[in-house]
Amino acid sequence: MDKSKEDDIKGYRTLVYIAKTLFVMTAFLTGFLYFLFAIGYPQESVSLRNFPYPYRAGLALCSDIDQTDSVEEFLAIQKFLCTDQFTPWGEGLNLEIGSSFWFYDFSGLSHFTIFDTAGNHNYLAAEVIEDFIRAGYIDVIHTYGDFTTKDFNTIHAQKAADYFREKGLSISTWVNHGGRDNTQCIGRMKYQLGDNPGSDEYHTYLFDSLGVKYVETFMVTHLISMENFASIKDWLKKVYEFLLSIKVSIAEGSFNIDWNNRLVNVFTLDDNRQVLRFRRFINRDGWIPRTGVDAMYLTHQIGGENLDQLIEAEGYMIVYTQLGANTPYSEWLPKKTRRVLRGLAERSHEGKLFITTTTRLLDYYCARRFLDWKWRQTDEGYKIEINSIMIPTNPDHQTSIEDLMGLTFYTPNPEKTEIFFQGELIDDVQLNPIDYTGRPSISIIWRWLQFPQEYR
Repeated sequence: MDKSKEDDIKGYRTLVYIAKTLFVMTAFLTGFLYFLFAIGYPQESVSLRNFPYPYRAGLALCSDIDQTDSVEEFLAIQKFLCTDQFTPWGEGLNLEIGSSFWFYDFSGLSHFTIFDTAGNHNYLAAEVIEDFIRAGYIDVIHTYGDFTTKDFNTIHAQKAADYFREKGLSISTWVNHGGRDNTQCIGRMKYQLGDNPGSDEYHTYLFDSLGVKYVETFMVTHLISMENFASIKDWLKKVYEFLLSIKVSIAEGSFNIDWNNRLVNVFTLDDNRQVLRFRRFINRDGWIPRTGVDAMYLTHQIGGENLDQLIEAEGYMIVYTQLGANTPYSEWLPKKTRRVLRGLAERSHEGKLFITTTTRLLDYYCARRFLDWKWRQTDEGYKIEINSIMIPTNPDHQTSIEDLMGLTFYTPNPEKTEIFFQGELIDDVQLNPIDYTGRPSISIIWRWLQFPQEYR
């Protein structure tokens, strides 16, 4: 027998051996899985659910205040989004959606500010802003204002912080605004000087007095779902964002690598202050539109397909939008925009999408991710013991019972499960039937915000 034929026979025998091995392994695994199915899959008796019952994914609309022309416009949009009252656009959506604000209006881009173009107290708008901050429906500082036409310096920030202290106000979330003329912004880009102690624009030393702990430095994402990839396409987008962040880091001469799919990452400012940085979703396309993200663009961002993929992935999405940017349209909220917003509301009211303000979604996310807890089985049932939320940027954080709202635990028997916080039994719980996973659960009750009655 010649050498080539002998090699062919050996190759054939090798393939037969591999095929037989794979067959035996498959048969074994199939039999083992069947055995597990017969006796019941082993599973952890108590575990944290991803979202408050019955929701499968979480979403917030994070709207920059640019181009909101008046108090009337702001209130009309918020009433439609957040109440079930009758509006010019029909019945309100009854969702928990927040907004942002500016302290200053030197450029004329927004008149919904605490101080007017001359820097004087803008009484009418300021009163509404204060009321909505206290109610939780304004939860984002969109920097101090637009400073395209006026140089920003620390004095502007100090005046804003003094105003907050005088009124007893605080806000947890900061979002950058504008391009290179807005040097008050924070981050790794060369023009972002707000966190640079050596600059005239330095202001982040005031973050503690303002209450800021979450920041967005305009590193937007094109991924449908944070935390969990929605598809192979999202995974490829992540690779693209990673490579792009390397390119930008080299160009800017600073390390700012976007390497994971976390909604929140610890971020060190130029003054060595640590904050929690989050990402906002702009689109699936992989580019930023030159025309801007306005009220109509929302139809491209939260169409039904995107929302359904988010729900299927069981992830998070914080949507970058500008609801007040509506100058080209005959209505503040165009008809197409209202249609996708109603689709959003339907998924929320069906128990699929957990929709809340940006800050409350971030608070919930951190409570779940950084929760220090354990469980044990007792003669009576199951005991869940919560110690604290271990916030990595604030080791001295004092966890309160309010911080735990919405946390939900899968348990074999909710009726025989107790939740304790620092040794005290929590009475404010609800028992949940089985959900789409086939498991029952117990929740620390989530309390929704109350829309200010005087503005209904």
